[in-house]
Amino acid sequence: AGSAVDDHLLGNGGSHRRLGGRLLLELRLRKRVVREKGSRLAATLL
Repeated sequence: AGSAVDDHLLGNGGSHRRLGGRLLLELRLRKRVVREKGSRLAATLL
């Protein structure tokens, strides 16, 4: 992720909206990672 992308998003809706979008993205990624880790853990335990 470069600063050019940040500038583009900033122009679109301000830093607050960008922050919200980034938080949502991080939450979504974290959920996916947790699910993958959980299934991998279950696979090794079983």
